[in-house]
Amino acid sequence: MQSSLTIGNFDGVHLGHQELIKRVLDFAKKNNCEAKLLTFEPHPREFLGIRPIPNRICSLNEKKRRIASFGLTQVEVLKFNEAFSNQSPFEFLSWIKAQYNPKHIVVGKNFYFGKNRGGDVQLLSEWGKKENIQVEVVEALKTDSITVSSSEVRHQIQEGKILKANALMGLPLHYDLDVISGDHRGRTMGVPTLNSPPPRNQAPSSSRFCLPPHGVYITRSYIDGQSYASITNFGIRPTFHTSDEGEFFETHILNYPHQELSCKHLSVEFLDRIRAELRFSSKEELLQRIQEDIRISKAFHSLK
Repeated sequence: MQSSLTIGNFDGVHLGHQELIKRVLDFAKKNNCEAKLLTFEPHPREFLGIRPIPNRICSLNEKKRRIASFGLTQVEVLKFNEAFSNQSPFEFLSWIKAQYNPKHIVVGKNFYFGKNRGGDVQLLSEWGKKENIQVEVVEALKTDSITVSSSEVRHQIQEGKILKANALMGLPLHYDLDVISGDHRGRTMGVPTLNSPPPRNQAPSSSRFCLPPHGVYITRSYIDGQSYASITNFGIRPTFHTSDEGEFFETHILNYPHQELSCKHLSVEFLDRIRAELRFSSKEELLQRIQEDIRISKAFHSLK
């Protein structure tokens, strides 16, 4: 069976990516085709060492989960390696035709392919006409006069503008975290936390995650598949620690139904930023501010 195919990196699976997927699904439904998506791992810029190497918006597993949620027939994650990077543009297109039998290909305006990025959307369109394959080139999406792109999503995250980043993605900023044992200071203060180092991308990727600036955030956490309102501090914990001890996520679950707060893994969605991380002169001053942060987060989550 022929396919409707979209190709790209899809980091963050933002609204622009979702528009490509929507067009594939629409064409496939109207033309009795299979809806397929091809993406790459690691990011070609990362493999080729082309700087700046982009920090990842989401993990490979999260990217696959988000893409799969749209109901495509096939999602393929292709290992980007030296042999693949050395294909000429026409070798790449011949491989696409043999592998996917496309009747329709949808790509973004800035799509490049083949060795040294030698192929572009003009070459793809010309090849499509010769092969009787409909090529659809989609202009960049705009929302509130901002062009939707992975670069723009990264910029908003790094600025701490979580609401804007999430609006551009149409999905919340998400991190899968490992939980480690902490010093239990939060528990003694009546605000127990789950403590996590920053996430790392799984192999073959070696790039870093795009992380927000240090601060306190309204979050939603998932423990063993259950969803909980939460609040998360990300930073170096300057009131009690020095910067050389590293960065940590400290997540407090609001209205947790169990006495003991314990798990090995935690998924956290960032929903909004409350404030920057601060150094307080005393434990009492810190606790007073934490209580205010919790009040703000509970109001956001409509909790008493």
